[in-house]
Amino acid sequence: MKSEVYESFGRDLLRGKFNLEGDVIMGMLVMGYIPNIANHKNRLDITNEVKGLGYEAGGRELSGKAIVRDKLRKSPALKADDLVWGMATIIASGVVLYKKDGALIAYIDFGAPVESVNGEFRVTWDKSGILTMSLT
Repeated sequence: MKSEVYESFGRDLLRGKFNLEGDVIMGMLVMGYIPNIANHKNRLDITNEVKGLGYEAGGRELSGKAIVRDKLRKSPALKADDLVWGMATIIASGVVLYKKDGALIAYIDFGAPVESVNGEFRVTWDKSGILTMSLT
């Protein structure tokens, strides 16, 4: 999965405005959304949220969040349980992560549209984590 972190998230994270383990973090499915990483800052900036049977506007809360050490990169990483919609009819091309107050975190592009028809729709995170901090 290709992912991009919104610029506002990086600034707000360094300013202490996020507690990724303690904050309510949501995953909202989108179809055909083109992210503007520099200028999109709030959930209200997001276009093309999916609609479908078994999907509620705003998406789902991430559960099982934990900050762990990414052994490969030797840096902190955010992990969470997969996002799952059961018995859903959805087609999505990506997921937007945001804090419940609307602050954007990241956009993850699936690479191609993914569809479920009266079945489970699952976003499976990379085993190393959803977000990994690194130094350049």
